[in-house]
This record gives sequence, structure tokens and C-alpha cells, in this order.
Amino acid sequence: PGTGKTSLVEGFAEAKGAKAKIMSVQPNWTDNQDLLGFFNPIEKRYISTPFLDTLIEARENPRKLYLLCLDEMNLAHVEYYFAEFLSKMESSTKTLDLYSEKYYRDLMTEFDLCDQRYGMLSITEMKKLAKDIPEDLERINEFAMNCPIEPRFRIPENVRFIGTINLDETTKTLSPKVIDRSYFIEIPDVDGAKLKRQIDGETASEKQMLFAAMFLPMEKELDKESKEWIDKRVQDLQKLKVSCSKRMMKHLKELYGSWPGPEEDFKDYVLSGKILPQIAY
Repeated sequence: PGTGKTSLVEGFAEAKGAKAKIMSVQPNWTDNQDLLGFFNPIEKRYISTPFLDTLIEARENPRKLYLLCLDEMNLAHVEYYFAEFLSKMESSTKTLDLYSEKYYRDLMTEFDLCDQRYGMLSITEMKKLAKDIPEDLERINEFAMNCPIEPRFRIPENVRFIGTINLDETTKTLSPKVIDRSYFIEIPDVDGAKLKRQIDGETASEKQMLFAAMFLPMEKELDKESKEWIDKRVQDLQKLKVSCSKRMMKHLKELYGSWPGPEEDFKDYVLSGKILPQIAY
């Protein structure tokens, strides 16, 4: 605690022109509804959350990089409330099933929007189609008050999820499922005030804007030496009865394809960020 983990996310976002959203995880979070909200069938309206609102905002601004930080992520069981993301982030569609499509169709019928023109589109898409039709826009706005989100929502490509964790008696341990899908960075004490002074001291021309398209993972095959070195580390883990999935190798290829520094630093980070967490957590 107090090492500046959250400040590091905010500082990076400010320095690179990204947008950081900090969400405080609560100890009583147990399922997807705590993050994504739920459809109330009695009131016939979707109850959203700041987390989902941020995803919608990110979708409306596809060129901007969003860093969505779950602060104190392991105050609750990560694999409970983040389960939908753990399973969908690496799927081909990356689509979340929020609620039944029947409710959406019923509401569209109620607002006289369920025709061939609008189908099962999102609110934004419907507004684009109806930009020159005032009566339709009015009905769409009323519909949006009740149901701001469609039943199947694709996770935007310009969002990256970050979690800050502490390891003490107040927190939950991390499951192998979470560890296998994550990169870990253990940080020393960060002087947040000093970091902010450095950022404020830069001129606008010195700041490098980092657009979402520049932040995509780029897979690259490991060279022979690196591959042999990683295979040896995997064998060491197997001796400790710790399994390494094919997903880890995919992650390492992405990391290798984006690595900006020396080879030795890459190996150090593989050890600290992917290998040792399999044992430590």
C-alpha cells in the first residue's frame, strides 16, 4: 500500500494523451452485475454502472486509448466479478452477453423502433440512421433513457484493463485462471508528486500522443536463443508441478513483438511478469 500504483496509471495516461478511469473494487462484489449492471424486467430498463458507461464512451471514441483501472482488484474474488471478461477477452468476438435479446426487442416494439430499418442496432447506430428524422430521434432518445445498451456488447479494442493489488490479510488470493491471463509488474515506491512535476514541465510538443491503434499487441516469433531459454524455464515450472498454458507462449510472442529494449531486460520481465507469478501467487 502507498507505493503509487494508481498514480502510475494516471501519470502514464496524462503523459501519453490516454484516458484513465479508476474504479474502486468493493469487497462484496460477487458477479458480473457488479461491473456491468443488469436489466430490471419489472421496470423494463437497464441499470448501468460507471464501468459499463466507460466502455460505451470508449466505443464512441475508437482512436483514443482508455486505461480502465480496477483499484484494489483483489479485495473481492477476481474470477467471480471479472469472469465474463476472463472468458471473452481472448475470444474471436470479444462479445459480452448482458441480458436477453427478447427484452431489447420488446422495448424496441414498445417505442415503435423494431423494424427493418433499426433492427438490433446500438443506440449510437440508430441515431446515425435517424439524424434527419426528428420524430425518430425523439423516440430513440426516450428508448435510450430506458435501455442505454444493447444485449450483446463487443468489448472495444481501445480499452486496456489494469488492476492494482496488495497481498495482505484483507485481500483474496489470485486463482491460476487469473494469473495465466495477466502480466504482473511489481513496483517500488513511486514519487507521484515528482512524476506529476515532470509531466507538467513538458511542453505540448514534447508529449507523445499514444493513439489506440499504436497500442495493439504485435506477435513476433521468438528467436532460437530466447525460445530455448523460455523452454528451460517452463521445464523448471513443470518440476514444481506448475503448468504453463499455450496462452502464455502467445502472450510472450506479443510481448517480444512490442519489446523496445535490450534482450536481457526482456528475459528479466518474462521471469518477473509471467514465470514467477505462477509460483508466488
